[in-house]
Amino acid sequence: MASSSSFSMRSQQPNYGPPPKRGQIKAQIFESVAETFVSMALKAGESLIKTKQSSASFADQVPKASD
Repeated sequence: MASSSSFSMRSQQPNYGPPPKRGQIKAQIFESVAETFVSMALKAGESLIKTKQSSASFADQVPKASD
């Protein structure tokens, strides 16, 4: 009786098929790293633009010294 219940539990597990090949795993890792890098670069660029804009507006507000 115990062997039939353990057999039914095994048959309920999904069949995932063979694992992916090494090239596919490497491609997935590279894609993930590339997406992360691009995302970080875009955020850094946006931050740089905001910093330049705020410093330019600050420079316009500061009175210039007369000679």
